[in-house]
Amino acid sequence: EIEDDLILDLEIENSCSFSYIGPYAFCQFSGLKHFTIHSPITTINESTFKGCYNLESVVFESPTHVTTIKSSAFSFCSILRKITIPSSVTEIESNAFSYCHQLEEVQFQYPSAIKYIASSLFASCGSLKEITIPSSVTVIKNSAFFLCSLLEKVTFEQPSSLTTIESYAFQTCTSLIEFNTPPSVKIFRNGCFKGCSKLSKIFIPSS
Repeated sequence: EIEDDLILDLEIENSCSFSYIGPYAFCQFSGLKHFTIHSPITTINESTFKGCYNLESVVFESPTHVTTIKSSAFSFCSILRKITIPSSVTEIESNAFSYCHQLEEVQFQYPSAIKYIASSLFASCGSLKEITIPSSVTVIKNSAFFLCSLLEKVTFEQPSSLTTIESYAFQTCTSLIEFNTPPSVKIFRNGCFKGCSKLSKIFIPSS
């Protein structure tokens, strides 16, 4: 039997023979601090690392074959500060990084194939100050950045494909001062900037 509070480092080697990590596999492993993943893993499953409160770093070593990060995979990883999403990833599901309270930096490796920013993907990431949305993204879904209270800057990689900002996408982003909308955006759903108390300028270019 392995006690979860004794696990400090988890590394999945390139030479490993398995290609699947099940849902909740390392959920609430309180001692886990570092995670490195290599080929041939293709999916980070639902809640795999949820509640790993001491997880400090996650590295996808090149070449990685991860294509999917499932719902709540890293939620409540309270001291995770940085995440780089490999260009191999085509889908990140809802809540995957929600409640990562100290997450300061999110990078999407170029060129990204992500088509949408999922519902509540970065909800309550209260240390996130800026984000660059890949040009491949067409939709920012419900509550994607809800309660990102320090979020000041949202940049869109050009040429942007964004068409829709869904309900409450940026709700209670109380540090957001201005928002430069890409010309491709056609739909703003209800409450998408609700509670953004400092937001004084939304620039909407002519199509």
